[in-house]
Amino acid sequence: MTPCPSPQSMGDNAPMPDTKAPSGRPPGPKAVACSPDAVLAWYQRLGFSSHTEAGQAIGVSRHTFLRYLDSGAPLMAALAMAAVEADVKPLGV
Repeated sequence: MTPCPSPQSMGDNAPMPDTKAPSGRPPGPKAVACSPDAVLAWYQRLGFSSHTEAGQAIGVSRHTFLRYLDSGAPLMAALAMAAVEADVKPLGV
């Protein structure tokens, strides 16, 4: 499993990591795109004071964030984590 891409490791035209399932189709919404170790590293790097705060930053509950720490995060969460780290604001805000 590859770690989550960080904003620094991806250039403007960097190819996305291969996230296809063994069947050749894109993974389902629950497929893990980011390892538990990478989620923990992100949490520590950004200096969150609680799991609740980290979850709120990416739009999930504390319980869901704890699951990411245990089992890894799906692609949408990994993208949200990269956006938070890069200080990307939502569209229209």
